[in-house]
Amino acid sequence: MYIVSKDGKGDFISIQEAIDAVPDRAEEPFTLYIKKGIYHERLILNKDYVSMIGEDRDKTIITYSGCAKDLKPDGTERGTFLSFSMIVTGNDVKCENLTIRNDAGDGRIVGQAVAVYTAGDRGTWRNCRLIACQDTLFCGPMMKKVEDDIAPRISRAECVESVGDYWYPQDR
Repeated sequence: MYIVSKDGKGDFISIQEAIDAVPDRAEEPFTLYIKKGIYHERLILNKDYVSMIGEDRDKTIITYSGCAKDLKPDGTERGTFLSFSMIVTGNDVKCENLTIRNDAGDGRIVGQAVAVYTAGDRGTWRNCRLIACQDTLFCGPMMKKVEDDIAPRISRAECVESVGDYWYPQDR
């Protein structure tokens, strides 16, 4: 178990650093206990059997301000699927007692802003609040452009070109 605490009294002050420190290819659950605080981070949870347990749902807050209209280095818009505050590509992930929000703002102005994008299998969410103005939760396949964006962190989720490819593979 790792303890994440903003005050430096844990193993890590950053949730992403704790996720990165979890052993790859774990076959047993690994717990990240997250103390109260506001964590301004874009999280990529790409490992299996990880439990993220917050100290208090209303006071353990993960927030990021990504939106569909953010620009990529080439000047094009990032789009909905790259606006997430947290993405889960690992399997058997458990999240509990957390608030995960996207603070990008009014969707009419900034476009879609996903709080959680989950592409892993067998996820469990207990006593969690997900907050965003539009497109708060996306449960679906891993999009190719998202996999490219979160590299070099390894993705274990099946990758598709678009949601249409996932639902209608005969149209390829």
